[in-house]
Amino acid sequence: ALLRPGRFDVEIQVPWPDLKGRIEIFSHYLSKIKTDVDVNAEALAKSTVGFSGAEIENMINQAALKAASDNKPSVDMHYLDMAHDFVRMGPARKALPTDKDTNLNTAYHEAGHALVAYFTKDSVPLHKVTIIPRGQALG
Repeated sequence: ALLRPGRFDVEIQVPWPDLKGRIEIFSHYLSKIKTDVDVNAEALAKSTVGFSGAEIENMINQAALKAASDNKPSVDMHYLDMAHDFVRMGPARKALPTDKDTNLNTAYHEAGHALVAYFTKDSVPLHKVTIIPRGQALG
């Protein structure tokens, strides 16, 4: 009912930020927290193709919360990498399946995804390949 014709006459499309935009967004939000010297806005921007500004903000907030809960004085790339995975793929489930064959099949499956992504023109660059279950996925 909210989007019925006549309710909103103009629809505005807001595209995802490009690399330059993501660098600016990272720089803005990183300036609000204490970070280690190894934190690099450009490297983070390159690894977050397809992230919205809100997802970038969430990623930095998640990293800061985790660092604070670990009593760390600042956020480093380790916390930002964990937050990246959390925002992109959801929370990790605690344990791998104990069945060795399931883990091996999952590894082959995920390796297949990685190969297809690597050889597909204009695909999102690979960030990580894992068999750690997240959300409904086995890896």
